[in-house]
Amino acid sequence: MLDYRGKQVLVISTDGRVVARLGRAGGGPGELLFPQHLVRLTSDIGVVDGGKNALVVFSLRGEPAQHLRLDSLVGTVSTRLTGLVQLTDTTWVYSAYSASPESRTERLVLRSPSNEIVLDSTPATTSRTLQYPCGVAVEAG
Repeated sequence: MLDYRGKQVLVISTDGRVVARLGRAGGGPGELLFPQHLVRLTSDIGVVDGGKNALVVFSLRGEPAQHLRLDSLVGTVSTRLTGLVQLTDTTWVYSAYSASPESRTERLVLRSPSNEIVLDSTPATTSRTLQYPCGVAVEAG
């Protein structure tokens, strides 16, 4: 589970106990500035860090493994990355949201070292209401 505020990944047992904590706040190896998404990797655990513009990778033992720049994985994404999955060592699928004055879209893209293929592109709403658990509703756009 990604703890955004605590800037760490919590490994939870089947009975609900925290059995490990990966990462901590900071800018060094294995540290997180602005964690955004957990990422399924072929053999490790990754966290997209918007503050570092990188994928921070932890081994399954919880040790910092590597730090990969996002542009090396998905190219130059001038939009907001909304999801990332590793298929092979060099092949990734990502989703990204983009907005222009005319339209808003979310694209699903397959990227390998030799190719980038848009698998799907869907229109996104220009605004939506976000309902928080505390009952507060915010109009997002």
